[in-house]
Order: sequence, then C-alpha cells, then structure tokens
Amino acid sequence: MSPVLRTRLLVLLSLPLAFVLGRVTAPGPSTSRSGSTSSAAASSSAATVTLANGQAANSGSTLDRGIAAASILDPEATIDSLVAIVAKEPPGLARFALLHAALQRITRENWHAALVTMWKARAEGLINDEEVRFFLQRLGEAAGPAALEGFKPKDPVNAWETHSGRFAMMGWAMSDPAAAKAWLETQPAGRYHDGMLWGYALGLGLRDAPAALQAMQTLEPGEQRRLLSTALNGISGSGYQPLAEAWLQANAPTGDEAAASLRGKNNEFTQVFDQFLGAQIASLSNEKKNDKFFAWVDRLDERPAAWFGPQNIDRIASEFTRRDALPQALDWIARFTADQPVAGARSANYMMMQWTRTDPIAAGNWLNQNANSPLYDVAVTAFLNGSPTPLDAETLQAWANTMHEPKNRTNVLSKLQK
Repeated sequence: MSPVLRTRLLVLLSLPLAFVLGRVTAPGPSTSRSGSTSSAAASSSAATVTLANGQAANSGSTLDRGIAAASILDPEATIDSLVAIVAKEPPGLARFALLHAALQRITRENWHAALVTMWKARAEGLINDEEVRFFLQRLGEAAGPAALEGFKPKDPVNAWETHSGRFAMMGWAMSDPAAAKAWLETQPAGRYHDGMLWGYALGLGLRDAPAALQAMQTLEPGEQRRLLSTALNGISGSGYQPLAEAWLQANAPTGDEAAASLRGKNNEFTQVFDQFLGAQIASLSNEKKNDKFFAWVDRLDERPAAWFGPQNIDRIASEFTRRDALPQALDWIARFTADQPVAGARSANYMMMQWTRTDPIAAGNWLNQNANSPLYDVAVTAFLNGSPTPLDAETLQAWANTMHEPKNRTNVLSKLQK
C-alpha cells in the first residue's frame, strides 16, 4: 500500500469520509489506455464483469465488504471500469477501499488516461472533490515530474491555476520528497512555483515538520498563513498541528509592545494561532473523558496569555461547558486571565448565567464555596441576572452584601429600586 493512501486510510478509519461538493470543468473526450472513449457513466455497465469471480463490488457498504471486493478486482480491468465500480458503491469505507484499489492501478505509463477518466467522472457527479484530491495525489505519486509538467500552465510565472498541481505535488512529496524538492528547485520563480511549493510543504508537513517549515519560509507571510489554514482545516488537519506549532514558535512576537498588538485584525500570527487552537480543540472534542482535555488546558500556561485574546478564552470555556465541567472552567478562567481581567470577566459572566439557568442550585453552591475567587463579584451578578425565577428583595440584598467591591454592591442594589 502506498504511503499516501495508507495515511489517508488510517485517518478515514477514525473519521467519516468528507464529501465536499464543487464544480470541476472536464476536458473534452479522450482515448483511454484501453482505447475506450466512453464516459465513466456509460462504462458503469461493466461494473459487475470486471471482478475476477463475477461478484458485484457494490453488494455491501462495510469496510470488510469493500476490502473483499477490492481484493478480487480483475487485474486486467481498465481504470474506466474500476472508477465505475467505485461510483456504484454508496459513500463509506467500503467505497474508499475500492477507490484505493483502483488508484493503485495508476502507473507512470497510464496516469494521463487515469486523469481523463477522473475528470469525466467528476463532471458526471460520480466522484466527489475529496476523491478527486486522492486521485491527484496518486497521480503525483505514480508519475512524479511527468504529472507535474502536465499540470503546468502555459504561463507558469503569472497563471493563477495551480490547485490540481498542488495535490499532485503533495502526493509526490509524501512518497519521494528528495526527488520532489530537486524538481521544484528547477522551476522558475512565479505563481506556479509557489503553488507547487504549497503542495510540497503539505506533503512533507505530515512527515517532517521542520523541513516543511523551512520550505514555507520563502513564501509571503499571507501565503504561509493561507497554507497553514488549508492544512489545519483539511481532512488530515490533526496531522499538521506539529507544522503549525513549529511555525508559531518560529514567528512568535517578542517584547511587550509586540505582544500587545497581537489581536490586530490582520495579524498573521494571531490568525494562525486561532486556527491552530481551534484544530486542537476539535481533536480533543473526540475524547469522551475529560482527562486529556484538562491536561491540555494545564499546558496552555506555557504559552503567553497575550496570544489568546477574549474569543479564545470563550472557545476554551465553551469546551469546559460542553463537558459539564463548569467549576473547573471558572477556576481556569480566574487563573489564566489574571492579566486579562476584562476577558476573564466577560467569559465568567456568560458561563455563570448559563449555569444558573440550567442548574441554579449547583451554581449557588459554587458561589458559597468560592467567596475568595477573583471572579466572585462577576459570578454573583451573573447568578442574579440569570436566575430562572424572580428573586425577592431580601435575597438580592443578601447576595449583594457578600460582594467585595462597593460599586458592584451598588449596581446590584440599584435594581431593587426599579
């Protein structure tokens, strides 16, 4: 099994296969290696006759059925008929197993015929965009420079279109990074070169983050940020977290003034950090137990608080809430936002109001046990405002008297006069 598709299969065993709908323009009819000019849809009638023992490949949707069907595919079957078999299988791991088997038939000799078949199938809605990307990666892995030269536009310096070539380069870089790098270094500076550098970094980033980071550094900061966004938000996003981490460490601002300007709208560092943090939270959300999440939260102290900003405090607090760990959330907010009291107060206010609405007794007990918390006054105010039933004047007065700051007591008591 190829390194590219082995990685993908392992990912897909734990995550549903992503299907992203889009439109791809198909080239005109072309003759395949087998000499057939029929479309993938027309050749679907051959789906049940390209199995060595005559069995239908679409008889089930489990991974075992898919692997079993893939194992008996006729070794003489054309790429056209194999794609037709894949197209008849419902979405799922069985379909992916058949797709993997079909992609393994792509070689340095037949890659162009496979490319024509792929575009036909996509134009007819038989395969989705994610499967097209698997195709492109396999084409790069199998054909290397031939595929990359085939995707090169007439004007490699100024042409914008590099997406197909990027995925082909990704497959080549994953399977033979040294050869991919040597070829890349022969390309003239321009948009095609930068697009292929994207693909090279994406392919290398899953196996060698330092080398991928070094390759990325010739791109403009905005391009580096967009590359990392593509990586972190893709189907293999968790695999790119080491690359994003290395980029953040290499580009971290220094000095109080630099740190203070981090939350600017167009700050590249901040945008990468926000996406990196979101990817980590998304990965942890699959963990049903709280242990790993709490351990991760404890390690956040190793990062400067200025990196986070109010919205990330809220994102992390929301994950506490989802895990029904509101007491731990308030403790963390108080500790982590000691130097960001406004951000801490905002997040604590929201969380305590939600807690009060769903479980006022538990929220009240937390207040009774945490009178010394720096968030206490904020939490009391949120508790009173979030109460699912109106509170009488005596109760409001009693809670107001427990608050530390006179102005906070005044604000609460002023409601008694309304």
